[in-house]
Amino acid sequence: MTSAQILLENVAICLLVPIALRQVQGAVVRRLDNRRMYHILFCRLLPIICGVLIALCMIVQTGTARSFRVDTLWSLTGPFHESRLWVLIGDQIGTPWAGPGIGPVGPIVATAYALVAGLTLVNAVIAMVGWRSLGALRGIAVHVISTLVTAVYVTFLLITVAWVVHWLNFWIFAVLMLLIEMRRREERGVRLSF
Repeated sequence: MTSAQILLENVAICLLVPIALRQVQGAVVRRLDNRRMYHILFCRLLPIICGVLIALCMIVQTGTARSFRVDTLWSLTGPFHESRLWVLIGDQIGTPWAGPGIGPVGPIVATAYALVAGLTLVNAVIAMVGWRSLGALRGIAVHVISTLVTAVYVTFLLITVAWVVHWLNFWIFAVLMLLIEMRRREERGVRLSF
């Protein structure tokens, strides 16, 4: 592939995958949540928290977290020097899992999974109380699907941000300074969302 094709592929992946994941999650919630359980902020936050915890556990268990060190992040022989984002994500997520008992962070990972199970149980109880029938399975399904989509989204986002930081190298500081300067020069009444 030429450099232009690789660049277009990477830009398309960076933009389309997060949009597609959010569209799928929104469609599932609209289709299954006929009691508007996920319009309640508490019920909507539980799958997000569960998804973030699962994503962080996945990053630790696959060993990707070790790649986020500064010396590895900007190394020309490190994992982020792959020019194609899709291949990098497949390599990082496709590595064998070390399981929850991985060194000193093993108990933390196990606790995170227990917290995910507990939060899922809380949403399941809320669904059962709200539906009082087999329809509660709809609320539980929305929770599970939202959790999985959030986990994939956060994992993709973390790996993509690390990959972009690797390729921008020291220019990332110029981009950050530009953003800080743009924000500083804005009027007080109107602010950008970042």
